[in-house]
Amino acid sequence: MVYRVMFMRERWSIIVFRQKSMHLGEGCEIDVSEVAARHHERRTHFNLAFVDFGLSLAPLINSTVPEELRLRKDTERVRILGFTQPRAVEGPLGVISSIAQYPAEVVQELRADRTFRSKLRDISLRLHERTDWTEADAVIVPLRGGALIANMLPVPSEKIIPIDSKRVPLKRKGAIGLGMNLPGSDELDWKELSQWMNHRLMVLGGKYVRILEVAIASGLTTSAFLIDLKDRGIRPSHIEVVAPVVAQQGLEFMFSTADALDFDVSVLAGQMYYRLGDFWKGGEDSIIDDEGKFVIGRATEILERFLQVERFTPRIINGPSES
Repeated sequence: MVYRVMFMRERWSIIVFRQKSMHLGEGCEIDVSEVAARHHERRTHFNLAFVDFGLSLAPLINSTVPEELRLRKDTERVRILGFTQPRAVEGPLGVISSIAQYPAEVVQELRADRTFRSKLRDISLRLHERTDWTEADAVIVPLRGGALIANMLPVPSEKIIPIDSKRVPLKRKGAIGLGMNLPGSDELDWKELSQWMNHRLMVLGGKYVRILEVAIASGLTTSAFLIDLKDRGIRPSHIEVVAPVVAQQGLEFMFSTADALDFDVSVLAGQMYYRLGDFWKGGEDSIIDDEGKFVIGRATEILERFLQVERFTPRIINGPSES
């Protein structure tokens, strides 16, 4: 399914979305190669959904939240470990950020990727201690970033729903979309794919769902998931998004999506940041600190050898009975 998202009024006040006349059908993929920006070199074919956000996210590119508008305390919907226990995250994030300034190849050559992962795991485990994983009926893991976190935590494998999600910059500067693909589905026929979707996605109605992300920068990924769930008529009782780091702009965008679609969403994160870089042009998770330094940078590239994405694939290839 392909969706076009239109934001009305100011920045992220109101969302209206409409479904275009393209559907996932037998032997049919969503091909966005003709609308992708020239510098985009990743996947352009998707078999689950594609959400075209147009220029809705453009105001967030290279943006900074003014001091007087910065969220610095927990709210009913947002819990930030750094607000209440800053020492638990400041040390690990300081090490992660210092490593993130270097190219992934350099980090890997120096074996600093092990330190990067160790510190990211420290934060992830702290977050794990602050939530009840038994209450989650399903855990959506966006690949590849979410896989980093899922591999660090004792998440029950039978609850995991992996979705290969890719940010796609579009030709018009600042325009962006997100494509969703089922990992391992290149080896599935249409009947198997349809069965898996019905077995794993359609049963989420009325359930407590958790989404794992390595970072919430623009809020693009979770917003796209919410739009797709809404269109399929799936309404979980609650959705909690867990990530080591978040940007306030991304939270606001994500919550505006949730409110417009009438979803109950909350966030648990390690630390909050207030600046974003150019996520249309760059491939990194472009949360930056007040000094202009990357917080986690190209984390999935740095931690490439620890991703273990293949661990999520067999549950799909083997069919619904193996879930």
